[in-house]
Amino acid sequence: MTAEDWLLEIRQVDVSEKNVVRREAVARGFIKLKPETIKK
Repeated sequence: MTAEDWLLEIRQVDVSEKNVVRREAVARGFIKLKPETIKK
């Protein structure tokens, strides 16, 4: 595994976690209260 592969893998995991957070925020209606939740 090259360094680039490792960075790509980290990026994919990071994006995946952000999507989970985003979905939870939508489900709970937090986006209206905390817009910064989307930007993290």
